[in-house]
Amino acid sequence: MAEIRIHQPHALTLDRARAAAQAMAERMASEFGASYAWEGDMLRFRQTGAQGTLALLDGEARLELELGGMMSAFASMIEEKLSRKMREIFTA
Repeated sequence: MAEIRIHQPHALTLDRARAAAQAMAERMASEFGASYAWEGDMLRFRQTGAQGTLALLDGEARLELELGGMMSAFASMIEEKLSRKMREIFTA
């Protein structure tokens, strides 16, 4: 099992950060079959081989992801792609 943690600073209001996270979750659901649910300002998501949370705080978004099985072999590539995506959506 591999774990990925990304802390992305942002200057968005919580409403705008939530809208950005919601758009990302909808895309993940559409493209990868992920399921997700909001618990306050935390988004929990799951798909085959991966599960995690995205916590929205004042000034920061924190992604924590656990990769299981074969997904673990691609952890560095997944982390790089997620880091880039987090920068894109939370610094826009």
